[in-house]
Amino acid sequence: MQAARDGLGVRPEYGWVDIELPDVWMRRWPDWGGAVWYRIDWQRPCADDNTPLALGIDGISMAGEVFINNDLLWRDANLVEPLSRSWN
Repeated sequence: MQAARDGLGVRPEYGWVDIELPDVWMRRWPDWGGAVWYRIDWQRPCADDNTPLALGIDGISMAGEVFINNDLLWRDANLVEPLSRSWN
């Protein structure tokens, strides 16, 4: 898994660093007050397999979005200040 600081509202092309979960990005970037992107790079083992896929996310502690490649799957209803806390 990797993380990068926000690139002005778009997925960053550079600056990705390897991380382990749970991630406390304030330790890595103590002066950063913006958003952080996370990504998981993976490949499906069998390209010819038509078995359905599922994605499970246990939680997002602040407002967030979920993408697969560039396709938006889900967006928190409140992504502007004041940000919602999705776990509440």
